Amino acid sequence: MQINWENDVAEKSPILLKREACWDEFCVKQVRVLAGEMPEHTAKVNEINLTMDGKIKTQRHTSSGKTRVDCGDSNTMCFTPIGQTIEAKWDAEYETVMIDFSPKYLTTMALEMNLPGQIVLRENLSAKDELIQHLSLAFISEVEKEESSRLFADSLAHTLMFHIIKNYTNAVSHTKQFLGGLSGRKLRLVKEFFNDNCSSACNYS
Repeated sequence: MQINWENDVAEKSPILLKREACWDEFCVKQVRVLAGEMPEHTAKVNEINLTMDGKIKTQRHTSSGKTRVDCGDSNTMCFTPIGQTIEAKWDAEYETVMIDFSPKYLTTMALEMNLPGQIVLRENLSAKDELIQHLSLAFISEVEKEESSRLFADSLAHTLMFHIIKNYTNAVSHTKQFLGGLSGRKLRLVKEFFNDNCSSACNYS
């Protein structure tokens, strides 16, 4: 991704902070940078950006063909679905948490929730969701550990994605409220076990 930096000191890196944790077509980054701009480009993955500090101005072409201009600050977050054209500019130091994930990963997580696979991220600028920020930073911190727990990191990533799918995709109208229960994949495994090991008198719903 190309970025044009407004950096007058050649020896000084425009990237002041960078933390990153990625796997399974899912990536979370925390970065702090100097002033700059990101020229118009087409998003190659689904992107969520939560402003931590500073202000940013974005311009995008919506799915309806209109041009939308938004100004984000530390109280906002921006959703950019794959394929959307967007450009951005920030005039001072800027810090953000970025979440990127592929359509394949989104579909996999949706199937875990017993939802149809045709799930897409909704384009939006909204008030910051503190739970998304908390889970994102916790995921980075866990992966950064020398003896990190893959199971715990996976749990954080899945909880984050389930929250995003439930609240910020076209799956909102299809979700149901459940108290406990197994994920879709685990429920299928249990049913397969019963099919393979129980007698015909063993019934379940």
